[in-house]
Amino acid sequence: MQEQTRALRDLSGPARFPHEEGEMTAAVLASIALALMAVWAITTSHPSGAPSSTRKPVSPLDEAERILTARYARGIISTQEYERMLVILRR
Repeated sequence: MQEQTRALRDLSGPARFPHEEGEMTAAVLASIALALMAVWAITTSHPSGAPSSTRKPVSPLDEAERILTARYARGIISTQEYERMLVILRR
């Protein structure tokens, strides 16, 4: 009988929760830090992998020439069309 009473007394004692030891707080802070680092990494990188701060601003004309050259390289437009459009862009 004493053993049962002692066992019940052991079970009825104060429960030990992780937050009492600071373990929960550390886990939450680590999760928040990890989330913030992920957001920072995503927002500061360029799809090509180069940091966004090192990218040169591209003018609309440069972008138009790049698209025109890509279309010519893929065979979408002929040499005559490419040269004619390039002259128009560079005016």
